[in-house]
Amino acid sequence: MERLTDDQILDELEIQLELKSPKVLTPLQERLISGFEEINHFFETHQRVPSHHADADIFEKLCASRLDKIKQNSEMKSVVLFLDKFNLLG
Repeated sequence: MERLTDDQILDELEIQLELKSPKVLTPLQERLISGFEEINHFFETHQRVPSHHADADIFEKLCASRLDKIKQNSEMKSVVLFLDKFNLLG
């Protein structure tokens, strides 16, 4: 018996695959994702949301500002929502 290729099997079963090209991110989306990963890292390390308080270091204040900006912009929020494992955007 002849061994069928994947394409032949799909043809036999009358299955057509739609190949989707990988999603290409814009530089802004890449920066948003990177910034939100830093916010997640801050939360993992300190077990709290970054804040603007007077004793906060510059990194914490930067994370707090980024988080505030993302929360206020639904388009930005939609880009990083899949990374929100701590419900920081909720």
